[in-house]
This record gives sequence, C-alpha cells and structure tokens, in this order.
Amino acid sequence: MTINLDNTAGYASSFLDEAFGNLIFDFTLENVKKTVEIISEQEPYWKEMIESKTYPEWESRRKKGERPKITIDHLPWYRLQNNKIVCEIWEQLG
Repeated sequence: MTINLDNTAGYASSFLDEAFGNLIFDFTLENVKKTVEIISEQEPYWKEMIESKTYPEWESRRKKGERPKITIDHLPWYRLQNNKIVCEIWEQLG
C-alpha cells in the first residue's frame, strides 16, 4: 500500500503518529515495513518522523502490551493475531 502525504492541506503530527502507530500496533513493525510505502516529498520530515520515531515507539508499546488510549467506542476492526487477520472490537471505554 502506498500512502502519499503530498498535495494536502497538511497534517497534525499527533494524527500521523496515531494513524501509523496503530498500524504497527495492529499488524507489527515487520508487516508494516513490508507492505506500506510512505511518500512525502513536499514535507520529507513527516516520513522521517514516522519511520524513525513512530514506528519504533509503537513497536515497543506493542511488544510490551501497552494498549493505545481509547477516547470513543469503535466498531470492529482488523488486527493480526497469531499470524491471522481477525476482525473484532479490540478496545472499549470503561
């Protein structure tokens, strides 16, 4: 999958951190590196931030089992579990 961050109105760093971080948390660093290509020619620091900071921080959280902060209840989503893609509600408030 190619994600092109160019030609937009811009992004908040917190949005990019959470969006790409949750990919790592749900699918592992190894799988994301194999399947996701980030393009950010207009603002190359976004790609650098994601790959050098977000990826390792979220992989560490994933390995430690540190759950992402939940602010709303979500519908089911996909996550890699025991080498299988599984769809369920993973986190809920309260």
